Amino acid sequence: MRMQSILDNIPVGLSAFDKDLKLIAACSVITAPLGASAAHSLPVKPLKKIFASILYLLAAYMLYRGLSRQ
Repeated sequence: MRMQSILDNIPVGLSAFDKDLKLIAACSVITAPLGASAAHSLPVKPLKKIFASILYLLAAYMLYRGLSRQ
């Protein structure tokens, strides 16, 4: 398949997300060193508990959103 034919199938409104993607990328570049230094300075056991708690909260939120749409 030619690259041009793949690009022809991209929706026109997709470029509206470019601004959001650039903002996310900029924030990631700025905050990644802060997160890395915090991860190296915190003890491992509490850091694992914090990360697990965040994952559980996100999973519960996704489950709630998924079930509330029915």
